Amino acid sequence: MRIAAFVLSVLLTSQAFAACPKEETQRPIKEFEQAGTLLFIVDNCTGKPASYVYGTVHSDAENIRIVAAPAFEKVQEVSAVGFEYVTPANATDIAAQAMYLPAQAPAILPNILSAKDYQALLKVMVDGRKMEAKVVERMRPWAVAVLMQMPANSGDGVILDDRLKRTAEASKKNIFGLETMQEQLQLFERMPAAMQVTLLKETLKDQEKIDVINALLQDAYLSKNLEALRALGDESFASIRDKELREYMREELLTKRNHHMTQRFLPMLKNGDAMIAVGALHLTGEEGVLNLLQQAGYRVVAFVPERYAKANRQ
Repeated sequence: MRIAAFVLSVLLTSQAFAACPKEETQRPIKEFEQAGTLLFIVDNCTGKPASYVYGTVHSDAENIRIVAAPAFEKVQEVSAVGFEYVTPANATDIAAQAMYLPAQAPAILPNILSAKDYQALLKVMVDGRKMEAKVVERMRPWAVAVLMQMPANSGDGVILDDRLKRTAEASKKNIFGLETMQEQLQLFERMPAAMQVTLLKETLKDQEKIDVINALLQDAYLSKNLEALRALGDESFASIRDKELREYMREELLTKRNHHMTQRFLPMLKNGDAMIAVGALHLTGEEGVLNLLQQAGYRVVAFVPERYAKANRQ
């Protein structure tokens, strides 16, 4: 499904903000993917300071922080920094209400999985994720599936996005969210019950493959290879056996969110000197954030100093 009306609203909203020549807003996606960087400059061609887009990854690994050094520098330079969402004060309560069944409700997981599959799930969550079995039992199917798909921590538990937020807070930047925590959780909460069960069963069946893909994603990230990251993302979606689930995941978790986050970034681009940090898989593709910004009239350039200097001379 293509949300043409939404795209049109983005374009109309942005016209007063950007003044770039059309030829400067039509760089091929391959140029971004093969640039060897995860940091991109966004220019409205009005003489205002440049803004930036950075692609993150859900990892607490130390070598990831090293690769992300340019992003930490930019966070300290710009005036405003945006993230997928800003953690609210009651985040724990919000997450618990969404992810866990009410205290009086009967457990679901032991009844929707075979005894063998349920024991396999507990092995992953209790042995691998160090959660208590009685806590896992109270979780909703989608919540277990999501946690099982996340890479296990290998460092101090502070993932890259949160570390960038801490840097922005310490630098006293204006911090804004492109989504709310509730909006992210609602993507799964509104998933039909039967689809949640399908998601959990496929995740459980593919656990070894998921671990392999997560390792490959981290390798591609360390290489700053956006093309490889996009290919792995495509492979992950394509591997979902259930057609309805596959379409829902790609449309709701990726495509629509790309449009929403781009639209919410546009007002910050009016005066420039802003930055957003979002999952790297949101950057690329025809409906990725970088190309949507081009469609909205902005010049997007890979953060390679000599290329940016050349672009400004044209």
